[in-house]
Amino acid sequence: MNMEPTVTQWVCVDCFVLLVNGDVSPYCENPDALMTKLEGYEPTPGMLREEHAEECDGEECDCETNPFSTSQCDGCGSTLHGERHAVTGWIAA
Repeated sequence: MNMEPTVTQWVCVDCFVLLVNGDVSPYCENPDALMTKLEGYEPTPGMLREEHAEECDGEECDCETNPFSTSQCDGCGSTLHGERHAVTGWIAA
């Protein structure tokens, strides 16, 4: 099956930990909501190369982490401010 990427989604630490480790933090306020906004997509950590900053060489960059965001989490909808991580959602083509 061919997959096509969507735009970069920015998720909270709790959603990111669930995606990469399969764990849920005991401090998560709403574990049932984690990654639910990306249902129907095949999410992978990170962003596409062409979405990185021009000066980024792709080695140990910080393009895929926003250390403090006031935006809603694209994974669970949390409005808590804090760190966000880049995730690419893939859909069947």
